[in-house]
Amino acid sequence: MLPVEDSGAAVHYPQVKKKTKKTDEAATHGNGTGATADGRVVHYPRVKKMMKRPREEGNMKTGQQQQAQPRRQHQEARKSLPIWRQRSKIVDTVRQHASTILVGETGSGKSTQVPQFLLDAGFCTPSTGSTSSRSSPPSSIPARKMIACTQPRRVAAVTVAGRVAEEVGCALGQAVGYAVRFDDKTSGRTTIKYMTDGVLLREAMTDPLLTRYAVVVLDEAHERSLQTDILFGLIRRAQRQRPDLRVVVMSATLEVESFQKFFEQKRKEGRGGIGENGISATVGKEEREEEASAATLASVGVIRVEGRQYGVGVYYCHEAQEDSIDAACLTVLQIHDSEALPGDILVFLAGQEDIEALAELLNEHADTPTGEAGLRLEICPLFAALPPEQQLKAFRPPQGPRDTTRKVILATNIAETSVTINGIRHVVDAGWVKVSCSLLRFWFPCLP
Repeated sequence: MLPVEDSGAAVHYPQVKKKTKKTDEAATHGNGTGATADGRVVHYPRVKKMMKRPREEGNMKTGQQQQAQPRRQHQEARKSLPIWRQRSKIVDTVRQHASTILVGETGSGKSTQVPQFLLDAGFCTPSTGSTSSRSSPPSSIPARKMIACTQPRRVAAVTVAGRVAEEVGCALGQAVGYAVRFDDKTSGRTTIKYMTDGVLLREAMTDPLLTRYAVVVLDEAHERSLQTDILFGLIRRAQRQRPDLRVVVMSATLEVESFQKFFEQKRKEGRGGIGENGISATVGKEEREEEASAATLASVGVIRVEGRQYGVGVYYCHEAQEDSIDAACLTVLQIHDSEALPGDILVFLAGQEDIEALAELLNEHADTPTGEAGLRLEICPLFAALPPEQQLKAFRPPQGPRDTTRKVILATNIAETSVTINGIRHVVDAGWVKVSCSLLRFWFPCLP
């Protein structure tokens, strides 16, 4: 029936057509066509399903393999170091003695490996570690403490920290970091912290007991200065109030007896008197064991690491040279002409003036190709007054082609210890060094 108005006339409404969906979904997805209600054929674009490409997974695996490959190379290099063979001995000695003296030749791996050995042994956590012997007394070091490793120079702390971070497999500033003047690359997760002597001395002024650190490694102790002497005294005083603090003194050439007497602690006598071996004779078995453990803790452990990673051949001049700079220049050019790559050259000079003079002489021959292969020289100075960015240039690969470019590093004794420069095969030593002295009459230090 049609609706009607009040007058009785019929009212016609327009017919509303119902929209229909696509009738042939299979055709729509399969053939890309469909039909409307009035029979018209409509062509739809074919929809492609997004799928992961198999090569993406392969690229991910390749990236992971590329990241794991340098770490495997570092692990193999660590095992080839002379200090690796005494890993368990170092850990047990540090755990049993409050102070340890470690003497090893240059290149044995002291600066990079000892902090990692202590970290793996659990010195930063409450656990005693799996590498310790059963006879060793348990460590009472609380959790979340750091291992501090001091270096005499800024460039040494930065470069060694970067090397250890690569071996650990983390970004610099996370598990491994460094702190030097005006540059702090550490975080809340840092467990191995490399720093200069001045930075640790500054921290000792506000925290005399060094409560943030479980182990303090004093590297290159033979390069004594005013800061290092004060730091030795502050650490020895902190050990009296902190029995859990461990100190490791490392050097390549060190007077062991003098440092051993300095860090040796005096023990108090027992309740029943002291016997022949320094242990109370009338106390019980447990107390005697405690006395023996205390005697071992108060004594100083000494470890000697022998051996080098590479053999070293030494050649001397038959006669004294009148001008050491000209003699060093001729020696570098002779090595450059006669020795093939790879093999960079490290030259030790007395000071900045000598380095700049030799660099000017070598720059005249730097762009001139020599030999059949057309080898070129790249000069890299390295001394303390040089800006940090230019100092790091000596540790990077040469800017020119590696096959035809030889890097020559002109350095003071800043590169003598704690600095590892890859690719060095030839070392030229001018035989001179500047040593600072003090004029007692005027109380004024001077550098000749």
